[in-house]
Amino acid sequence: PTSSPTEVIEIPLPPPGGQQDAEFDIDLGVPRCLTASSSCSTGGLVTGRGAMGPEQNAPNSLDACTDGNGGDYNISESIEAITVGSNTQDNMREGDTVTVTARVICWYTGASDVADFYYTTNVENPVWNFIASVDCVGGKGTEQELSVSYTLPGGSQHAVRVNYSYRTGERDVTSSCVEAPADQTLYNDVDDLVFTVEENIDLLV
Repeated sequence: PTSSPTEVIEIPLPPPGGQQDAEFDIDLGVPRCLTASSSCSTGGLVTGRGAMGPEQNAPNSLDACTDGNGGDYNISESIEAITVGSNTQDNMREGDTVTVTARVICWYTGASDVADFYYTTNVENPVWNFIASVDCVGGKGTEQELSVSYTLPGGSQHAVRVNYSYRTGERDVTSSCVEAPADQTLYNDVDDLVFTVEENIDLLV
């Protein structure tokens, strides 16, 4: 016993619902929205690429995937933000269709820049499921928004991944880390976003 008991300070969670900006989760090493919401965004937490920018807490990856450090910021490839949101005004829940949007910087014509989108329901030991690839179309240093949609499976903690890279040939999209010739990996950017999904009791019936 002490004459001055230790004060316990509780950090409040953000209120559920609505649009939410993620906060960096030091344990997972990526941005995370802790409560269910209609949308979750990295905000400026992933702006830049690796040492280029530089990107805060790079590489913002749940696993061993890393970023390249080649090029110049605002000219070469980079992911500036990721947002995942319900296609309705309601909170994201199991079974809903959501849209993932990556705001990226395109290099040159953008013709060789591609974003691969993935999701997982295991944020501790992620197994990534490929959604789709989207090409960047734009001029030097042009900012574009690239989007895909998918249906949320069961589980409360989800994550999406965007692999954005300069690519002149085909690659195996089943590999969630960008694999390319050595001179092309200089321009890879990988970013993950963890978010919370509400239970859908209709799926339990």
